[in-house]
Amino acid sequence: MKVRKKILIVFILACALSGPASGAERPPDKAQAFVELGLKFYEKMDYEKAGVYFSEAQKLRPGGKYKRFIGYALQVLEVYSSELKMIEDMNKTLLSARKPDRSLLTKRLSSEHLELGRRLLEKDGYVAIIKSHFDYVISHDPLNLEARLLLGDISYRGMLYKEAIDQYKKALEIYPDNPFFSQRLGDIYAGLGVYDEAKVYYEKASGLFKRSRLEDKAEKIEYLRKLMGKLPTSLEEIKGLIDEKRYADTIALCKKRTGMNPSDVTAITYMGIAFEESGDWKRAQALYKTAIKRNPEYPAPYYYLGRIYLLKRKDPKRAIAEITKFEEKAEDLLGIDKNARQGIIDAHRTLVYIYHEILRDYGKAVTESRRLLRLAPDDQEARYNLALSYAYLDKKSMAYAEFKKAIGLGPDTKIARYAKDAIEAMRKYPNMKTFPYRPIEE
Repeated sequence: MKVRKKILIVFILACALSGPASGAERPPDKAQAFVELGLKFYEKMDYEKAGVYFSEAQKLRPGGKYKRFIGYALQVLEVYSSELKMIEDMNKTLLSARKPDRSLLTKRLSSEHLELGRRLLEKDGYVAIIKSHFDYVISHDPLNLEARLLLGDISYRGMLYKEAIDQYKKALEIYPDNPFFSQRLGDIYAGLGVYDEAKVYYEKASGLFKRSRLEDKAEKIEYLRKLMGKLPTSLEEIKGLIDEKRYADTIALCKKRTGMNPSDVTAITYMGIAFEESGDWKRAQALYKTAIKRNPEYPAPYYYLGRIYLLKRKDPKRAIAEITKFEEKAEDLLGIDKNARQGIIDAHRTLVYIYHEILRDYGKAVTESRRLLRLAPDDQEARYNLALSYAYLDKKSMAYAEFKKAIGLGPDTKIARYAKDAIEAMRKYPNMKTFPYRPIEE
């Protein structure tokens, strides 16, 4: 069993910031509770109760952006009181209406929500308030394109980039030939500094414009061509430079990208990898920490920082802490980012190594091996490592079963030969503390 020397992981969508657009400052707990209740009743269309809770929150005098959010919510309730009263009454009628009348009432209520949402968007506002109106429309009419686009716009303006991307992608699924949706996605990714994805959508938009009947399509195609020309080197090209051991070139290109966008955490992480591979692991560690500071939700640098603690600092416990953070954040990207699955597999494999080889904590090694195998059930090495852990826990029958499974995944491989030797050794050694095993060599 051997920890891998170099594993490249890039997570794209994790660069998108998330969180309430109403501000990152943490209010007093009671004020937060009142605001959460106010939002809950606002979404339920009980605007009178929403106002009561927002007012209670205001009495506690929280400061900063949180104060401004509460002021905005109360202003909406006052300025649009007649529209909100109409929506609230209509919802009460709908709840008690006969079944044949509900469809028409729902359409009317959706129309009122859409109109009010439009009006709120005309002025600066907060996502938490405005989105509830568009959410209602989409919940009853998933194909309502206007509501999706408006929700995408308000999410983008509120820096809820992942939500904005989701809405535009859903709009693109409904109207796949619309070039403006692809261009908008390109704009969002470019604004985030996720230039590779931006290029994908700009190229898609350009192709759709070519096939369109728009009179000014040549101008739009030329505009996109110039935009793509300004995008920096792709991360795939940077990865290629690392694979070729051209670390100085990698660092130069990463610096260029971060010069254009200091929040380009993927470039910061790749720069760290380049420094680490060229022998300057202290600078690499500093860059991984910088990436985490710039975007705590971006998983990759946690993994690499954990490897620094493992391989350079010889501190397995801190390594486990960082790699575990990586796993937790990367789990949220399964099904979203194509690289997430392999990244989590590599993390599980590293933790198995730490628990089995360094800490001799075979119980936890089993846990990590089983988690790994849920993602990669045909991983022969993982199956062999699980069997070894069971053997050292003196769970012979379970070890035997896993060794047999490992053999079944490839009877003629080196791992299969090791598994066969291990089965024979289990028959010879009654005391598993002296059980000899063969590590998997690269």
